[in-house]
Amino acid sequence: MRFIKFLAFFAGLAALPAAAADTVGNGGDPLRLIFLKGREHASVIAARIQFDHMPPSTLPDVRNWLEQNHTALAADIAGSGQAWTVDDQQTCAFTAQSPKAVVLLSFPSCRQTVSSAVEAGQVLVHESVHHFAIGDEAFADAVALAVYRTWERASVPGDQSFRYNPRERHCENPDGEIGYNPQFIGECGDFMSKDLSNVDLSSKQMRGANLSFADLLGTKLGLTNLRGADLSFAKLRRVDMHQALLEDTDLRHATLEWGGMGRGVQERLFFGHANMADAQLSSDSETLNADFSGADLTRAKIRFNRTNYRSQFTGANLTDATIRCVSDCYTVDMSGANLSGTVLIGGFRVESWVGACYSPTSQLGLKPEEFNEKGLVPCPTAPTEPAP
Repeated sequence: MRFIKFLAFFAGLAALPAAAADTVGNGGDPLRLIFLKGREHASVIAARIQFDHMPPSTLPDVRNWLEQNHTALAADIAGSGQAWTVDDQQTCAFTAQSPKAVVLLSFPSCRQTVSSAVEAGQVLVHESVHHFAIGDEAFADAVALAVYRTWERASVPGDQSFRYNPRERHCENPDGEIGYNPQFIGECGDFMSKDLSNVDLSSKQMRGANLSFADLLGTKLGLTNLRGADLSFAKLRRVDMHQALLEDTDLRHATLEWGGMGRGVQERLFFGHANMADAQLSSDSETLNADFSGADLTRAKIRFNRTNYRSQFTGANLTDATIRCVSDCYTVDMSGANLSGTVLIGGFRVESWVGACYSPTSQLGLKPEEFNEKGLVPCPTAPTEPAP
């Protein structure tokens, strides 16, 4: 019965375009983001597969099929929507045998087998093979394995001329192809899921670098330019971020702990317009001039363990975020911020609240009469459907 229900749900998605299908399911679950990143990664490496690096053990029919279809496979991966169900299925993913069909993914089943974008990408390559009217599961497995083993063997560290395009917010080479420079310490370097613990990246130009799922324990990032870099799901622990630039970075679900490296003060940290939703941030050094202007800090957890001076949250989205000042936070600018459901704990000395909005669940340490006096306004509520 559950499988019949599943098929009925899947059939209802058949007519959805990819963009619409991507909105189905529990959008707040990090597993959904892992598969979106996996789709992006898989489509790039399938398009750029280097056959001279393909393992000799690859079956001839798999190699021949990829030689003829890898470009179309990459386009199918990129164009196939994703939909999610909370039902526990026999496998992580299902799809139909038609081009760019929606891939239906099961939260409980995928959670048992997938924990990184690389693993998600292999699942999606497998499913896209079925979109070529191929029902053979073993063949689809073999194609996915060949794509990723070839990528691993071809990832020789070096500069392949990919550079960050700030307008498009991706890395591209002079021919306009999207991609990264494998393990290149520089602009658009690809370090997905790599261990960069204790590596000195001070003063490096790392714009657009792919550091998602990377482990950066004790990494030195002082004066490092990480504008537009992907740090989602990365673990940045005990890092030195003195004067680091993280404008427009993707820090969703990242763990970021700066300080504790012997430096007395971490100053001029710029996170302007970064996507930091669901991130966990903490400081073990005094922090001076941390700028979160325009950043998305939805549901973020921020903890300043040492004194914090002149932090700016101007125009930031702090919906349902929690900021804890174990010591004192001086001269904080909250002007224009979305403080719906925000919880502030500890010694906050806010210089400006003007234009910030609040909701009934906001806990800002203010008396009721102070909200209006200090220039706060109620956050607009989402429109509700009229009663039938």
